[in-house]
Amino acid sequence: RSAVYVVAVKPQRVDSDLEARIQSVCESESLPLERRAKGRGGRTRTVDVREFLKYVELRGQEVVVECKICSGGSIRVEEILNLLNLDPAALAAPVRRTSVQWLKN
Repeated sequence: RSAVYVVAVKPQRVDSDLEARIQSVCESESLPLERRAKGRGGRTRTVDVREFLKYVELRGQEVVVECKICSGGSIRVEEILNLLNLDPAALAAPVRRTSVQWLKN
């Protein structure tokens, strides 16, 4: 059903720009991204990843993201980083998945 990711950000990258980017992502009704399909000849398609984001919050030096996972897909970690304009050099540690909520049958 969902997964929570924690992105530890270097202190110098936790600033008003990051806060504004998080707010912009949260307030967006649509977040279309180009995604290259695997096994389909490398074709690209546009995917609106907004429906896969439950919340994005800045907690101290960490960005916490809960992502919806469904039959229609989910958002990828690298897509989250791109939406927030965070490159690997901005990270204080690897991205961690801290929880997963499974669908009960």
